[in-house]
Amino acid sequence: MKIEKPKAYYDNRIRKELCLLGLLGYGLNIDFVKNICFVVKDGKTVGTIKYKKIHHQNKKKNLPAVYGYVVDIDSDDISCHYTRNEDDDKLYFEFDVLNKGVKNSHVELSLDDTISLTIWNEKYGFFDFNLDKKHIYFSFPSKTDNFKIKETVSYGFCDDNVNNSAKEYYYQIDFCKGDSNINLNTNHEGTSLQICGKDYIEEYYADRVDITQRKFEDGKLTDKNDVRVLGTASEMLREHGMGIDSFNHFRYLLDKILPFDNDLIEYIIKTKDFAYFLEAFADDFKAIRSGYVLEKK
Repeated sequence: MKIEKPKAYYDNRIRKELCLLGLLGYGLNIDFVKNICFVVKDGKTVGTIKYKKIHHQNKKKNLPAVYGYVVDIDSDDISCHYTRNEDDDKLYFEFDVLNKGVKNSHVELSLDDTISLTIWNEKYGFFDFNLDKKHIYFSFPSKTDNFKIKETVSYGFCDDNVNNSAKEYYYQIDFCKGDSNINLNTNHEGTSLQICGKDYIEEYYADRVDITQRKFEDGKLTDKNDVRVLGTASEMLREHGMGIDSFNHFRYLLDKILPFDNDLIEYIIKTKDFAYFLEAFADDFKAIRSGYVLEKK
């Protein structure tokens, strides 16, 4: 006869899966006897998490049997299938986003000591987001009635030594006419505008920032300007404003694409100590950190 294990036992063992289900707004019903967790959405079972033997014992090689978790989720929002060793609790997820049962996005998401997110969306294209205690980086496509657009923004310490107070802010926008077949990922066609501000750290030149600006037309440099002015890269980010506007639009598109019940950026701010780099971009950073939860639009 099997002895039922307390729910906390399962919560500790399936921390990874509970993180994903929390973002999705899904629930969990546990069959303690059969060691099966049923994934539930709106009262309907949409998947299972099973604890089972995933590799048999190999006596010839003196290898023990390996146990783990087999996850299968198929709802109207998401298709997610993977098997993991019970000792592997990294918060890494890979799944397809569905629209009326049809795949329209592929997502890879890591929520461990560094944050990384990549999305391939059939309407917009490729999204990339990375965050750690040293840098924030995001790049994404969008479009208007007249233009195809790709924006790239990074902000953080100039090198891997976080004790160095020098920071760098970088913004780039690539665009072309909306009816063009140009692939903006090549950066060789269309128009590209780049601006970079890097703190200049010298004993006698405190609070200076080196600013470089470049313009390219079809891969050819057509304009450049280099100056050193009073200020810092952090002040430049705020005053330039386009990086902040870009982040707000990036966050808006994530909200449209990801089938999460909770805002992903809000989740990162609330759960990751190193999310302070988001404070430069997210106007609601302090509100979220103080415990106020914004309503999802």
